[in-house]
Amino acid sequence: LGVDTDRIADMKTSKRLVNILHNRKIRSYHPAAVYTLMTKNGVRLLIALPGTRVMQTANSSIDADRLKKLIFDFRAAVMNHNIDPTPFGSKLYDILIKPIEGMLDSTDTRTLLWSFDGPLRYIPIGALYDSRSKKYLIEKYPSVVFMPKMIDSLVREPDPNWRGAAFVSAK
Repeated sequence: LGVDTDRIADMKTSKRLVNILHNRKIRSYHPAAVYTLMTKNGVRLLIALPGTRVMQTANSSIDADRLKKLIFDFRAAVMNHNIDPTPFGSKLYDILIKPIEGMLDSTDTRTLLWSFDGPLRYIPIGALYDSRSKKYLIEKYPSVVFMPKMIDSLVREPDPNWRGAAFVSAK
């Protein structure tokens, strides 16, 4: 895996995201935004934490092919009722959450905003499992997945003139 220059450009919008996290409407959720960047040697995490204006970084070392296999094994286990997904979810928790857990706890983070790179976007993030606390990630941190191009929509007021239509078909 090479470094994706578009992904780097997306991460540069993080300064705008840090400012948006300090918006009055968003701030009440105590959110932290986590950008992931897959490399051939692991995952780089770039974190915007609540109450701070400086981005933090953390790394997890794992071979890219091993990580891809783990992601798809986890996804398959979650979708198959005959396979326990918690061992896979625990390994992914250790890769994606453990390196930043101390930062999240020290800043009273209550919600995680995720921007995933590559196959990481196939992870059902709320199903990651913390084997120490015996809790799923969703029990500790409600999570939202976003794309960097959506950042401004996080604080945009809804259009009061918005209209929708629904269609139903029954046999």
